[in-house]
Amino acid sequence: MNGSDVGLREPLLTAANIDTARQTEGRAAGLFLTDRCPVGCSHCSVDSRKDSPTIQDFAKFAQMVETLANRNGLQLVAITGGEPFVERRAISYAIECLDRHRKQIVVFTSGVWASNTVPRWILSQLQKVNTVFLSTDAFHNERLTDQAFVRAARAVADSGCWIIVQVLGFEDMNANAHRLLECAFGNDYALYSEVVSSRPLPYGRGAAHFRFDRLHNAETFGACRLLSSPLIRYDGQVLACCNEQVVTGQGPSRLRRHCKTSQEANSALDEFELDPLFSAMRRVGVGPLVYHPKFTSLKNKRFKSICDLCWEIQDLAAHGEISDDAILTALVDSRN
Repeated sequence: MNGSDVGLREPLLTAANIDTARQTEGRAAGLFLTDRCPVGCSHCSVDSRKDSPTIQDFAKFAQMVETLANRNGLQLVAITGGEPFVERRAISYAIECLDRHRKQIVVFTSGVWASNTVPRWILSQLQKVNTVFLSTDAFHNERLTDQAFVRAARAVADSGCWIIVQVLGFEDMNANAHRLLECAFGNDYALYSEVVSSRPLPYGRGAAHFRFDRLHNAETFGACRLLSSPLIRYDGQVLACCNEQVVTGQGPSRLRRHCKTSQEANSALDEFELDPLFSAMRRVGVGPLVYHPKFTSLKNKRFKSICDLCWEIQDLAAHGEISDDAILTALVDSRN
């Protein structure tokens, strides 16, 4: 489908297009714009609340946005949170700055702003956005009505954005998403939107509902594509990946840098891109690294997720110098 056929903004960023960008080194990054969210879903993986921390230093926030806007090779920026639209000044600044620098913009939102009449300022900002991830599932439905979702979906489509409805991977939730899209657009809803399923995560408040039941041998884990798409928080933290626990301050120190200026943030992104361990995890795989002499103590252990294994490798790496590690360099070079 050509997006121009139904008035959608070009380039059309579908879920597949976005996944490709996020898995290509240097092409995509995230902006975690706020911890706040008024919806209060009981499964929120980053534990967002209406009274969560907010932007205290707008000048620093602006520098973080400008880092992404000015970064060479970066094509796509995904704005997430929390609920980004609760920060009117911040999201307006971010969208306008990124749009001026011709970045492709993706926004993740609950659509809570459509509980009543959609504010004009939100409609204005949506006109600069390529794609909106709109969440709906049983947990969101506890706080948001069907009418609010339909209003939000129509506002997004009328603004020229492609809609990706994100649901948890349960059949009833998937069916409900299709029902709501049909309410919004009739039988032609596939011209404006798609539905994608995401894995329930046992992080934040989600830990009360979900868990990883299986353990896996360390060597079975493959490449971590999320390390190709770093994330910058509103408070100046630059993160190597978008793991929800890392976003909320947990995990190894190697996965984060605390930055005050755009120059520092840009340097942090460069470090993550050039780090031989991260490069090996992106290109070769996390599991094969347990055969590296520094990480053989992990070879016979089992892990719930690739992130758990990554964290233990990062902790071991923090105790030794790896910047000139010949084995890691050879592994990375073999995949270039």
